[in-house]
Amino acid sequence: MLIPLALLMSPMQQQPTNQPTEIYAAMPAIGGLTGLSAERQLHSVTVTIGKETATFETLTTFRSEAGGEGNVGLTFLSRGRTHYDIKDMWASWNKVDMETPDAMSTKSMGGPDRPGMISTQMHVYNFPVSMPPKGTGALRMKFTLPLAKVGYGLAQREIKYRFGAMMHGMDQLRMIIKYDPNTVFNVEHTDVPAGKMEVGPNGAYWKADGLTFEGKGEVTFRFFPKQLQD
Repeated sequence: MLIPLALLMSPMQQQPTNQPTEIYAAMPAIGGLTGLSAERQLHSVTVTIGKETATFETLTTFRSEAGGEGNVGLTFLSRGRTHYDIKDMWASWNKVDMETPDAMSTKSMGGPDRPGMISTQMHVYNFPVSMPPKGTGALRMKFTLPLAKVGYGLAQREIKYRFGAMMHGMDQLRMIIKYDPNTVFNVEHTDVPAGKMEVGPNGAYWKADGLTFEGKGEVTFRFFPKQLQD
């Protein structure tokens, strides 16, 4: 008697994998041991969702009392992906294009001591900048990331962005997500660190001007893609 192949498979083999693969960005920052201290005044993020990727365009303005030279860092965090999945990165400082440096990658969590988890990698890009005393600077960035695959059977898609803790608030902090109904079939879940995200048929909008929040300060936008419903 022939035994169906499905009965020969272990329960784990029969279940669709639920291990997510993702890479997402954090808000740029100046600080640390760079010799330049500056506060962010404004940060805006515009995300355009495609069938397999999302393109991020950001604007961040800084103000420094003392001025000086240092680095502005852009950090990406990934699970199951690498910095090679970051495409078409572009940056400018005060409207002058900057050369993209090599990423510095370090393992931050997961691994042999935490079985069943995919290690999270941190990829940091440091761009050299300078500011005069009591000066300001405008950082514009653009990059494209693959959509994260999450949920049961990895059937959902997700974008995530980390703002970090906001203990003193920021003059302007906002995020716009653009998409086409032929790409986003149904928005399944949104999560924001403060306030509420407004969701419509062609996009979503969130702002936290002057608001404070703790923790990772992440925005999550999860949806079912249209092509899986056809």
